[in-house]
Amino acid sequence: MSFALEYLSPGGKPPSFEEIESWRLEIPQFEESAERDGVRTWWYRNADTSVYFVVSLYEVRPTEGDAPGPCGLEASINHLRPTFFAEEAAPILASLAQCLGLGMGDGATGMPLVSPVDSQEVFGEIVDLWQRGNQIAVDEAMEQGKKLHFLDPEATHRWWEYARRRGVLREHLAQAKIAAEVPPVHFMKAPGTGKVVTLMAWENEGPSVFPSSDYVVIDRTVETRKFLRKTSERKVAYLPTEALMRQIVGALRQVEAEGLTFRLLTAENTWRAAERIPNLPLEENMSQFKALRPDQIVDQAP
Repeated sequence: MSFALEYLSPGGKPPSFEEIESWRLEIPQFEESAERDGVRTWWYRNADTSVYFVVSLYEVRPTEGDAPGPCGLEASINHLRPTFFAEEAAPILASLAQCLGLGMGDGATGMPLVSPVDSQEVFGEIVDLWQRGNQIAVDEAMEQGKKLHFLDPEATHRWWEYARRRGVLREHLAQAKIAAEVPPVHFMKAPGTGKVVTLMAWENEGPSVFPSSDYVVIDRTVETRKFLRKTSERKVAYLPTEALMRQIVGALRQVEAEGLTFRLLTAENTWRAAERIPNLPLEENMSQFKALRPDQIVDQAP
């Protein structure tokens, strides 16, 4: 199932390919269009946030008169996804309507949206419509016995807010001449419970940003000597993020990216953090975690 957003024009007059293509070229995450069976499609895929949706242009016959009607342009956002799929898509899809001078309507009911396309309120209206359909999709999936992976919407929203700022954060640190990792945060099924959790990796106890997550994986190379030979061994373990934060809070500073603040361990303070590792309750059964893609997560409970 998916949410369909219809675009409306006077008399249902369709926009031209050139108009849509001119708009599309301003948004790097859109792929080049493809045409099949008379339908032209433009896919949006964001490698940073894993959000994707599609804009399609169908052949339609305009109606008589100037009453607003479907013009053959439609956007589709899949259901059974985190809400941030709709939150990321909403301003982009509203900008398409504003750029082409079109209205927007709910594809399921045919009802026009209440909010003007050039207002902030229209973003929330698109998300609300998506959520209504998503709740129906969740309920139906549960009735059919499908296995869904649920996570609190606040947690998925924090993940998205960080994921879409990683590039900006890297640039900010580079401009400040601060060498530090800006690690991705992964969705995982936790050992035993199957509960969805978030996890980041801290490599070799080096300088790093510490975004919001449930667990931190300490992935390090340990050097030892045996019979006068130096050998290296990889050690991987994990622990709750807050347990680590309590131990290293004095070594952290704050860094901002687009209005949000994140925790940062700089190179000069790594020794202060590393010396606390022996005091941490590390677990080593990493193989019991199972990775999940962002589009496998649902943040609306049945």
